Amino acid sequence: MKVAAIVLAAALAAAGVGTPRAAVAQDPPRGVELAAAGPRFLAVAAGAAVDAGARWSDASDAAVFRRPITVDWRGVPLGEALS
Repeated sequence: MKVAAIVLAAALAAAGVGTPRAAVAQDPPRGVELAAAGPRFLAVAAGAAVDAGARWSDASDAAVFRRPITVDWRGVPLGEALS
């Protein structure tokens, strides 16, 4: 009887019965685009009115974002640091 149960369990495992479907649950639904890993910076050309149909452009490669900065938050209350 034990051998039959082991053979049945092996056959079910080989067929994929009872295996978790976590990978399928992780896939986004069709038509849904997930966000990029980092922040996205958008800009509108100077003088363009947003209401007039101005096009947003990606500003992630702007020089101001490539410049390293140092911030010293020691002694600053959390509420002030976040405001």
